[in-house]
Amino acid sequence: MWEREKLSLNRDFESISANVLEAKHALDNLYYNQKLEEEYSEAFTDICTAVDALMTARVDFENLRDKVMKNNV
Repeated sequence: MWEREKLSLNRDFESISANVLEAKHALDNLYYNQKLEEEYSEAFTDICTAVDALMTARVDFENLRDKVMKNNV
């Protein structure tokens, strides 16, 4: 893979990872608000499930990025 493409791909993966972490951080801030959690418990459950899936995807992206950078794809 050409060096420029590697750098571009790396930036894209880092951007995806940062966005997922930002969403998780926002959820964590909401999670500690007991009143909101009690009033919207169903929504909180759905959001937690979605964020867990995003975190799994983030790890998969990190692993894929590492493989691509080593040209093992």
